[in-house]
Amino acid sequence: MSFKKFMTSKLTIAAIIFAIIYQFIMAIVYIPGYKHSADHIDRTRIALVNEDSGSTANKIKNKVADGIHYKSNSPKVKKYSKLSTAKNDLKNKRVLLVIDIPKNTSSKISHGEKFKVKYYDNKYDDEASSKIAAKVKDSVDNSLNNEFTKLGNTAVITKMMMKAQGSQIVKEKMTQAMQANPQLAQSPEAQQKLQKQVTNQVIAGMEQKAKHYVISDPVESDSQTISNNGSSNLAITIGTMLISLGCFISVMAASIMEFSQFENALIHGRSKLAAFGMYEAAFLVMSVLAPIFSILTFKLVTHIDNVAAIQMYGQNVLLTFVSAQFVSIFALMLGRVGLLINLPLALIQTLVAGAIMPYDLLPSVYRFFYHILPIPYNYMANMSIMSGVNKGYIFNYDIRLVVMGLIAGVISLGVAMVRKYHKKINENIS
Repeated sequence: MSFKKFMTSKLTIAAIIFAIIYQFIMAIVYIPGYKHSADHIDRTRIALVNEDSGSTANKIKNKVADGIHYKSNSPKVKKYSKLSTAKNDLKNKRVLLVIDIPKNTSSKISHGEKFKVKYYDNKYDDEASSKIAAKVKDSVDNSLNNEFTKLGNTAVITKMMMKAQGSQIVKEKMTQAMQANPQLAQSPEAQQKLQKQVTNQVIAGMEQKAKHYVISDPVESDSQTISNNGSSNLAITIGTMLISLGCFISVMAASIMEFSQFENALIHGRSKLAAFGMYEAAFLVMSVLAPIFSILTFKLVTHIDNVAAIQMYGQNVLLTFVSAQFVSIFALMLGRVGLLINLPLALIQTLVAGAIMPYDLLPSVYRFFYHILPIPYNYMANMSIMSGVNKGYIFNYDIRLVVMGLIAGVISLGVAMVRKYHKKINENIS
């Protein structure tokens, strides 16, 4: 079997086409979905139940709403009159979170007591909903604490000012009023009413002065990112990992077809070394062609620039070829049964890549796979391209991938040279 015949055989062409289609499918199916979810948080709903009817009920409700609307693309508030109805909607996934302002909340505030805002959520909700709910809880707590801490501090300062100056000011104003209207001296009830009005006016004036001494937001958030390319979203963090996974799985499946073509080359009289060379050449072509459409799709969805897309394409060409060396070890050793080992290796990399959890949280066994499998290093390189962070490390990641590929390639060659293969053509495969 000649090199040309090997490369243009139905099995090789089918393997290359499969790799292209599979990587494209991984991009077109997952990435738009993640992008859409990140851009439409405002489609989610938070239930707000206000059971309080006191003097500060509206203020509490407004501050809760401010907390929910922590950014422009934030959940919508859906108001309920009954807690049971809101909780039922939570059970049926119509809302992500129920916020309940209990009865007598205003009364507790007026007496300087702590008050509780109750949250009801579903601990078994999907990951995105749980994250949004957790963010809303923190934001609402901060909004309420800032507001009522400010009110409490204002009240304390007002009392101090009234104690120091208030009585004297009230006395002076009463004297002025009595001088302006001597008839008040004949009516104790009128004096009492006037004193109450004057006292309230003085307290209101003191409150206005006290507000100037209270810093409403003593801590000002100044969040800055070390990324040079703005913020990320699920389409980038998870999508990058998924197209890397597509590189690995595409050659894993293609290796089954290429293994059959490798056997055919041996049966047609080619040496193991020559057949292995043609086998590798097929994967090289596959590695160059397969990532094109997946990277184009990624670029169209996430709007990365041309330079980043080209760099990412180069990374995924390298990953695809290195992955081919890994899967070939077990494909050439066990034939089609090698899929039973290669598939778990693919699945493990979804966890160890770094998109879902950091290295420090990985169990010991998974840390081992982190160091010997290709996707984690490819993912870090691609994320450096996306973020602009640690771009100087990309070369180091690539060197590790190249070394991994060389080691895996040598092992694959060793397996091919040692193992005995079929002497007859498998008619079903052919």
